[in-house]
Amino acid sequence: MTFLELASYYYCFIEGFSKKAGPLLKLLKKNEKFKWKKLQDDIFIWLKQCLTRSPILQYPDYSKPFVLFIDASY
Repeated sequence: MTFLELASYYYCFIEGFSKKAGPLLKLLKKNEKFKWKKLQDDIFIWLKQCLTRSPILQYPDYSKPFVLFIDASY
């Protein structure tokens, strides 16, 4: 699995993901020449920061109390 596939899994938790990751996704197109420039490097660093800073998604720790907020509307 590539880094971009992993990051794409969390796209709904990263504000502006699709707009910001566009230049990286463009590199994966079939007839696109692969040119890694400063822009792609900056986006890669930004995505790594988004995936590693708080809040980080994780499984609940059932030994600690936690609260669920749910939407029960139709």
